[in-house]
Amino acid sequence: MHILYDLAATQPSTGKYHGGGEYGKVVFQRLVALRDDERISAFYRPERWLDPSVKQCADAHANVRLLSYPENRDLTEVIRETAPDRFYTALPYGYYDVDFSDVELVMTIHGLRPIENPTDRYEYRFQRSLWGWVKFIGKQLIPSGYVKMHHRRMKKLLEVPARKKSIVVPSRHTKYALLDTFGAVEFDDVRVLYSPEQESESPASPTALEQRGIRPKRYILMVSGGRWRKNAYRAVHALDDLFSRWPEIDLDVVVTGVDSPSLVFGALQNRDQFQFLDYVDRPILEALYREAYCLLYPTLNEGFGYPPLEAMRYETPVLCSAVTSLPEVCQDAALYFNPYAPSEIRNRVLMIERDKDIRQTYACRAGSRHEEISKQQDQMLTELCRLILGRTTS
Repeated sequence: MHILYDLAATQPSTGKYHGGGEYGKVVFQRLVALRDDERISAFYRPERWLDPSVKQCADAHANVRLLSYPENRDLTEVIRETAPDRFYTALPYGYYDVDFSDVELVMTIHGLRPIENPTDRYEYRFQRSLWGWVKFIGKQLIPSGYVKMHHRRMKKLLEVPARKKSIVVPSRHTKYALLDTFGAVEFDDVRVLYSPEQESESPASPTALEQRGIRPKRYILMVSGGRWRKNAYRAVHALDDLFSRWPEIDLDVVVTGVDSPSLVFGALQNRDQFQFLDYVDRPILEALYREAYCLLYPTLNEGFGYPPLEAMRYETPVLCSAVTSLPEVCQDAALYFNPYAPSEIRNRVLMIERDKDIRQTYACRAGSRHEEISKQQDQMLTELCRLILGRTTS
C-alpha cells in the first residue's frame, strides 16, 4: 500500500500556525507511528514554513519520504508522478477540480463556515486590506451570491471523481450539516471522528504572566480575538458595559490574537481592565488557560472547538456560545449563551462571578469532560489513521 499524504495542508500561507495545519501534523505523526509495511510519501511546498517536528518524524522512519513540490506543481501532477494507492488531505478545499479517479481519497472536512456563517455586521472592523473590504461589501450587498459560490465549490469537492471516497468530519453537527445542505451525500460515506487533541507544552509560570501585567486567577480569557467569527467585538463591549454597571467586579479581560485593538474595538469606558495581546507562544497560552478565572468563547461558528477543551484541561470554567458543534463537544461542562446577545454574555459572566458555587460546579465538570473527550479523541485519531492505512472497512 502506497499512501500520499498532503503535508502542504499543514503549512500556513502566512505565519506558523493554522488550526487545520495542526490537525494535519498530529494525524501525520500518529500515522507514521502506526504504519507497518505501508509506504508513505508526504509532499510539501518549499516556499512555505514546514514544522521541523514533521521532518524529524519522517526522517526517523523507514518507508516514509518527504517530497518537495513547488507551488506551481499542482496536485494532479503530484499524483501522476507518485502513483499512490490512497491520498489523504486534512484541508481539501482547493482540490475540487482534481481528478482522483485512479486513487482512493480520504479527506477531512472541518465545517461549512462560509455557508453557515458567511458574514457578520461587525466583520468590517477586522478588515485590514482592500481585498478584505471588497469581500465584506460584496457579502453584505449580495450575501446569497457568496453562499452560492461556496456551495458550488463544496458540492464539486463532495462529488469529485475518485476510485473510492471517504469523508471524515470532526463532529456530528458537521455531518448533519453536510447531509442537510448536500442531499447527494450518502449517510455512510461521512464518518464522525473528533479532531485529535493537540500536543500541549508545559505552561509558563504565573510569574511570566505577572511580568506582563496579568493577575493570575483574576482575568477573563478570550482567544483568537482578531478573527471576526470569534465574535470578540460583541463580547468585549458586553464586558465593558458590565464593568460600568458593576464597578465592584474585580476582574480584568485578556484577549489574545489582536494586533490593532483600537481599530477593532474602538473606545472602551474601562480600558484599563482590558489587555490585548498578539498571538502568544504556546507556553504562555497554556499558562493563560490554566490561570484564567474563566474562558469566554463567544464564537459564531465552529466545526469542532479546541479552545474550550484546552481550558477544561486545567479545570478552568468555560462560558461559550450555544451554536454549531459546541454543545456536542462541551456537553454539560459549559455555561452557554446566545453569541449575538450582549445581555446573555453579561448574564453568564455575572452569574459565575457572583455565585462561587456555580463557578466551582463548572470547574469540576470541565476537568471531567476533558478527561472523557480526551480518551475519545485518542481512540478516534487511531481510527482515522487505520482508515488512511486501509485497515478498516466499517
